[in-house]
Amino acid sequence: MRLLLDAKDLIALFVQGEPVSQSELKEWLQARGGSLVLTGTNVSQAAVLLLKAEKAAELRSMLGAIDALPVCYLKELVVFVEELGGALVAFGGGREPLSVDPYVAKWTDTLGVSLGKSYASQGIFESVTHLWRTAPDALLHFHRYQEILAEEQVAGKADAPSSPALETGPNRESHFARHLYRQLRLHGFVLPPSRTTAFANWVYENPRRCPGLRLTYEVGRKLAAAEQTAAPDPDLHGLGHLNAIPYVDRVTLSDQLYRHCRAVSEQLRSAYPDADYFGRLSPNLISVLAAN
Repeated sequence: MRLLLDAKDLIALFVQGEPVSQSELKEWLQARGGSLVLTGTNVSQAAVLLLKAEKAAELRSMLGAIDALPVCYLKELVVFVEELGGALVAFGGGREPLSVDPYVAKWTDTLGVSLGKSYASQGIFESVTHLWRTAPDALLHFHRYQEILAEEQVAGKADAPSSPALETGPNRESHFARHLYRQLRLHGFVLPPSRTTAFANWVYENPRRCPGLRLTYEVGRKLAAAEQTAAPDPDLHGLGHLNAIPYVDRVTLSDQLYRHCRAVSEQLRSAYPDADYFGRLSPNLISVLAAN
């Protein structure tokens, strides 16, 4: 059981003691051979919320308590890169791609910035507070997930299909091909334009070929469509966890992400039974505990 909590659930659990105590969660994890998944996203966002509120002592206490739990570290930054790289190799060789492994040895390995040797060997609290002092943007806009999403929305609105999210008509496929081409360029891959559409169609044909990328793409389209009828949510946390969902067992998501991710997951499950993430999604920790 690899349990990925969003930032607000981390704070509720370790600062406010809700909905269970830290010792109860530890027993719950140990009984299932489980671990709490720490990412750059959930730790950084929790740290920003607490540090902005001038609650450094609470942050230190929270991160110290987390150290007492069975934990593992997931680098969500590499998911798209490894999925795309593996898919390109598999596509060229006429085979299915291997599953990627986004787990790393320590929390500082989840970051997209270098802390230097002295801080890389320190605890999470020391690393986070060092970033807050020296490079606060690394925490405030971790890996630019919200900015990248906004760029995708601007780039995609002009040719966004009006059909349901998983329609496989030519408009939908060409839109995904343009999205995939932007992702290839963003992550430094080179593919001849004549092969991009064929590669994109092959990836889209089976969502297990690039599971994190595909799930994030579909939820991004839901968010873009929602923005056309309502004001964007200014407090949208956990975007970085979308592409990590295929690699964990349970995840908690903010209200808006949970609603859209459930809708996409149900559609994916109906069309592709092997791409079933529906049972991994929870709106909060109490629902995780109740279901398991």
